[in-house]
Amino acid sequence: ARLNIWDFGGQEIMHATHQFFLTERSVYLLVLNGREGGEDEDAEYWLKHIVTFGGDSPVIIVQNKISQHPFELNYRGLLTRYPQIRAFVKTDCRDESGLEKLYSEIKRVVNEMPLIRMQVPLTWFKVKTKMEALKTDFISYERYRILCLSQGIYEESDQSALSWLLHCLGVALNYKDDWRLRETSVLKPEWVTRGIYSILNAKTISERQGELNLKELTSLLPIKGYPVERHAFLLELMRKFSLCCAFPDD
Repeated sequence: ARLNIWDFGGQEIMHATHQFFLTERSVYLLVLNGREGGEDEDAEYWLKHIVTFGGDSPVIIVQNKISQHPFELNYRGLLTRYPQIRAFVKTDCRDESGLEKLYSEIKRVVNEMPLIRMQVPLTWFKVKTKMEALKTDFISYERYRILCLSQGIYEESDQSALSWLLHCLGVALNYKDDWRLRETSVLKPEWVTRGIYSILNAKTISERQGELNLKELTSLLPIKGYPVERHAFLLELMRKFSLCCAFPDD
């Protein structure tokens, strides 16, 4: 078996886009350290994020740098509020303490997930393999459907179910339940974050207290990789996750 690992940045500017990629059917490692204090508050902050977007996905809390900055957590309180927590593991990467235990806990939790060995048709696996091999940042949903048809997946319900599975696996993010977003499948999450950070960090928008004119997107987004016909997708994604809201005019 192969696990796909996503590393979420801790910088505050990135927190807003984490929600795009927090999917169900995942195992979450919440890594904390005791360097700055407020560990219980940090745990609560991230656990709420995980529960909101990851549902009942299991969580392993990792207390890292434990040799350098020892700390404890309110284990009973956290377990009471978040039954998704499967383990607390103390580690320190400098001397590798606790890493074997963390490794074994990850294996245990993954093996306990009820759908981890879900059987799928060989045709589904072939589509997954072909999607992973694509070099582009995104594809249209229509191109995805054509790929499915080429592998003998003719039923639209099967195509939709496979799209959901690929989304959960992080192979191709697709928000098929939102008609404004379903026509684009994202193959590389960095394409989304890079584009949205280009908008969020734009000096001209900052100077206007966050007001964005749609015509500005052509100058804010890199020409390479961000064709005009995909600008609306990024904007609607930001709107879906409350990173922006529309004025009555343009």
